[in-house]
Parts: sequence; structure tokens; C-alpha cells
Amino acid sequence: MKKTYLMILIELFLYIVGGNVLSVTIQDITLRLSEIFSFVLGLALIGDMFSAKLDKSILYILLWSILSFVLLMLNKFIYSFTFSELVVALLYLFRFFYSIFLTYLVSRYICKNRRQIDVLKYINKLYIIVCFIGFFQLVFFPVAFDWYGIFEKIGVDWQGDPHINRLVSTDFDPNYLSSCLLLGVVVNFYLLKNFDLIDNKPFSSKCIKRYFIFAIYIVTILLTKSRSGLVGLIISISIFLLLSVNYNKIKVKYLLLAFILLFAVICLFLFSNISVFVRIRNFASDPSAKARFNSWAKGYEIMVKTYFMGIGYNFYPAYNSLVYDVVNTQSGMGTDSSLELIIITTGIIGLILFSTHLIKLWKKIPNEIKSVLVASLVISNFNNLLFYSLWVFPFYLIVYIFVLSKREGKNEWSL
Repeated sequence: MKKTYLMILIELFLYIVGGNVLSVTIQDITLRLSEIFSFVLGLALIGDMFSAKLDKSILYILLWSILSFVLLMLNKFIYSFTFSELVVALLYLFRFFYSIFLTYLVSRYICKNRRQIDVLKYINKLYIIVCFIGFFQLVFFPVAFDWYGIFEKIGVDWQGDPHINRLVSTDFDPNYLSSCLLLGVVVNFYLLKNFDLIDNKPFSSKCIKRYFIFAIYIVTILLTKSRSGLVGLIISISIFLLLSVNYNKIKVKYLLLAFILLFAVICLFLFSNISVFVRIRNFASDPSAKARFNSWAKGYEIMVKTYFMGIGYNFYPAYNSLVYDVVNTQSGMGTDSSLELIIITTGIIGLILFSTHLIKLWKKIPNEIKSVLVASLVISNFNNLLFYSLWVFPFYLIVYIFVLSKREGKNEWSL
């Protein structure tokens, strides 16, 4: 039992802190150590694999995966895709479903052994470590290429963008990093609201510690200079407040405070020289923003041709190469929008199945996690977040801890 729990902690460390730093490149294929270790962890939990009673949300993502598999096999012959393209597509599909299924087994083990709060606190600490590694990187390696170069010496081959004066930490990508940090933000919210504020006064040492951690997250997200990360942070906080506030007990002073905070944010957005706000104001002329517009346009063009049946998960680059003679070497996905990706690859039926999967989750998670789910749905149209491995594992692990802890027939969680 202790060994399995230790393996779970190691896997979380590899995914959250290890990020893209702890990876190996074999014949141009990059494998994260977290993904390799996930198979070892899966073997440790194999006894639960056949005895686990699956939540309905898992069944819908299983149906989505089966649909995608069928479409992959079908489109292999319709478009005459090569065998190697089929194998790559199947591996990406397997990785996505296996990651979610593994988080379900891991969460089941955690709940069975009553370690939910310990794991949530551990996750919060890991994301704070990522923040501090990022501070170190930004001070001593403000040019991202210099930071990548350190890890190239130990075999990590990262073909990243030349970010300058942007915090990238162990993720290497500031946009994905800022989005993943939202998980730390909402876990910190949950611990503050449901434990520290219940047992202590608002300005007790424990609560002040949570406020300080929250401040670290905000500073880190701002230093990534990621527009999508900032939007995600604002959405997460806003949705959490909208869902949590008791509107019958709102006092005038709280409304005034909310108005002052909103006014301050608007002023920062319009007049401050903080880099991320400047990037938002210059969105229309920014090269990376133009690249996303082009990605959406290309995705939409393909989507209107394939929305009925879809081309199968991760056949997007092969389709792009065959039909448009454009080779996508940057990503296994090919479009910045997760919504476009789902429709292009699995059609309308796939969109219905995936949406039902998310709705089933929504009904069983607390407001803090609902807020980051909404945020992820919005910002996934800028960075394809829903299928990003370093998001998928910790996000679904947190979600299923609450899904499996929810008391039958009650709106509370037995953590």
C-alpha cells in the first residue's frame, strides 16, 4: 500500500514539476518520464482495473475513444493515409484515454485510503515549486533558448519558441504553464474555503499562508505574460464567486469592494505597462495572435468539410498534408482550438459524446473545480488545452478525487 501511494506521489511530481524538462528523445520521438512511469503505476493498480465500477463520465470518454478508433480505421482507407500515420494517430488516442483512465484508478485508490486532502495539499505544493523554479529561470535565464540549452546537455531536445523575459519554468511553454497553474489556484481556493476559514479566523496564520500562496500564483501567471493564462485566471475567480455567493446575504460594502476591484482591473488593462496587459491591448497586431487567427481559419475550413463524420483523432496533420500540401511538424494536433479539433476528428457525434462527458463531471464537482473547468473550455480555444498531457493528468486526478468522494445523494464531499 505504501509503495503504491509513493508511486502516485512520484507520478504527480513527474507530471507537475518534471513537466517537459524530465523527458527523453529517442529517434525524434520525445517521451516524458511521467508518461513512461504511468505504465509502471498502471501495473501497480492493475488489480483495481477490472474491479473498478466506472463512473458514467468515463464511459462517455470511452465511447468517444471507440468512435475515434473506428473513424481512424475508416479514414485510413478513405484517404489512403500511410500505416505510420495510422500508428502515430492510434498512439496519441491511446495516450489520451489511458491518461484519463489511469487518473480514475489513482483517484479511486486515494479515496479508498482516505488520502484526498493529503494529495490536494501535495498538488498545491508542487505547483508552488514550479512557480519558484520559474522565478529562478526568469532571473538567471531570461532568454528561453539559454534555459532550453541547459537541458539539451542531458538529452532533452526541445524545439520551443525564443521567449524573452517570460517565465517558462519546467513546462517550457508560458501559455500552457499559466493554464496549468490555474489548477493550483483552485485547489488553494478549496483548501482555504473548506478547511482554513472554517477552523480559523480570516486573518489567522493558516489563512494568511493561503493568501500568500494565491499571490504567488498571480505573480507567476503575470510573469508568463500569457493572455490566455490571465483570461483563465479572471474567469476562474469570476465563476467561483458567481457560484459561491449567497445572493440573499450580500451586503452593500461587498458590492462596493467588488466594484472597486473591477475598476482597478479595467484601469490596469487600459493604462498599465504590465507586459501581459500590453499584449492584450495589442492583440490585433501581435504575430502570435495572427497565427491563432490563421489556425482557427484553417480549422474552420476543414471543419465544414468533415463535421458530419470526422477524420479520426490526430489525423489532422495527415489530412492537412494530403489535402492542402501543408506539413504540420509543430504539434500532433494541428489546430489551436480543442473545440475545432473534436469536431474535425470525431464529428458532431463526437462533440455530443465529449460534451456529455463534461456535463457528467460538472454535476459532481465543487464550485472551485467548476470554475477551472469553465476557464479551460474558454482558453482551450487558444492553446488546445483539453488534450495537453501536462493538463490532462492533474486535472482529471483532481476532478475524480471529488467525483469519487461525493456522498451519494448529497451536495457535499467526504474528503
